[in-house]
This record gives sequence, structure tokens and C-alpha cells, in this order.
Amino acid sequence: MKFYAIDMVDQACKLRPDGYREDLMEGSTPLFDAAGNMRAIMMTDAQFAAIAAKYRDAPARKEPPAAGPGTELKAMLAMLGISASPNCSCNARARKMDEMGAGWCKENVGTIVGWLQEEAHKRRLPFSRFAARKVVQIAISRAVRKEPKSASIGA
Repeated sequence: MKFYAIDMVDQACKLRPDGYREDLMEGSTPLFDAAGNMRAIMMTDAQFAAIAAKYRDAPARKEPPAAGPGTELKAMLAMLGISASPNCSCNARARKMDEMGAGWCKENVGTIVGWLQEEAHKRRLPFSRFAARKVVQIAISRAVRKEPKSASIGA
């Protein structure tokens, strides 16, 4: 058995073809922390080899999106005077939100609010889960409205 931190999985999936992350998650066992957040996956060498073989000759993913829910959230927080610092994970998390899209963000609002709470705690800023949830929902809504019509079908 091998263990892979979810942050490392997300980084690796950025340049992999569409469907790779989904296959990786389906072929592994998720490991959660006490708060219910997925922190790692566990899989056998055979499971990993099967996924690697499936995508060995597949073309790499296109450039990540230039905008999306993460970009919108960063802009809204910047209006409040809160911006990414060199030692925070804000930019990486905003990119993840953009790459995963509005659908993923809608399903994972609690995780995103948790990220905001974690960063607020580090910065010793006041925090309201209710307000954070609303800001995240607005950011997702703004991103959806800015999507091209063909991309928003079924979202």
C-alpha cells in the first residue's frame, strides 16, 4: 500500500488528462482527518499501475482556466483588504477552485469555508462561518455567470 497526500494528488492532476483525477479517486481508498476532510488516498501498486497505463499515451491537459470561483473569491476578499501572502496557500487553493469548477465548489463549500477559517486563524482575523459561506456562494455564482454559455450547460 502506498499513501498519497491529497495536496500532492491535486498538484499531479493539474497536468494530467481529463478524467485522471476521477479514476484515481475511484481506484483508491480516501483517508479523512477527524474533521472529515480528505487528507490522503491509499492504493496498491497494482491499482496505481492500472491508472498509469490507461493514461500513459493520453495528451496532457490544457492550460488551467484563467478565471473561475477561486479567482472571484480572491477578488472579493481583496475588496475587503485581504490578499494572498507569500507563505499562505491562498493562490494554490484559488487555482484548485478554478480548475475543479463551479460544480465541485458547490459540492465542497464546507471545505472552502474551512480553508478560509484556517487562514483567518493564522492571520488572527475575526471569522464568521455564515458570512464566509455566503461570500463563497456569491463567488461561485459570479463565476457561473461569467462562463461561456456552452460551458455552463448542465452546471
